[in-house]
Amino acid sequence: MDADLVLVTPRPRAAASAITAVVMAGVLGGVGWGIWRLADAPGRIRWTATILLGLIGLVALRALGVHLRQVGTWLRWRGSPLPAMRLTEAGLDYSAAYTGEFELHVSWAVPMTCAYRQGVNNTGFFWCLYAPVVEGLEGRPAFLPREWPLDPERMEAERRQLARSAGVDEDSPVLLHLVTYGTPIVINPYLLPADLVEAADERLRAHTDGRCTLRPPEQRVGPTTRARIF
Repeated sequence: MDADLVLVTPRPRAAASAITAVVMAGVLGGVGWGIWRLADAPGRIRWTATILLGLIGLVALRALGVHLRQVGTWLRWRGSPLPAMRLTEAGLDYSAAYTGEFELHVSWAVPMTCAYRQGVNNTGFFWCLYAPVVEGLEGRPAFLPREWPLDPERMEAERRQLARSAGVDEDSPVLLHLVTYGTPIVINPYLLPADLVEAADERLRAHTDGRCTLRPPEQRVGPTTRARIF
């Protein structure tokens, strides 16, 4: 009998991203100062240097955006319980906000499928397990039909409606997963140790006859939500 395999999402770290963001902001400031100083330079030198500084600025701006998103993720999730999953001989256990207990359970006898989806703001990639029967949902559905990309305002309204009908908090991570991905069982394997992900993938494929895998998708994953213009 194999020992239980537990995967707990580690807390995001942002110290390196915060430092890098400060450095990139400094680079952007330097680029702006350099372009300003070039105002009196001869034409050819001015335009050549301006183009080079502009390219450096674009690279720095892109890097700044990436690291600011990481800092934002840390600010959002610091101190909050994160998803965890356990694979046992009986099935798959899951908690959307793990504090030591797994609230949800899916038996290996239940047919399962899986897919990767982008995050709520189309950042990051999340593994989603779809099953018609999920124990422990207490009135919440095991599956919601989704057509991606989703409208953020409609998602919020649907989450409030589900919360009222199930008598739970509308900020419940399970509800967020349901309205976003169509399933309550969602985890980000890219944040987990590679050896654990590999072991979990082997066990998942063995128990589901190859229908479920944690391996990265071979095809491009489309956006999950529509971009808000304003």
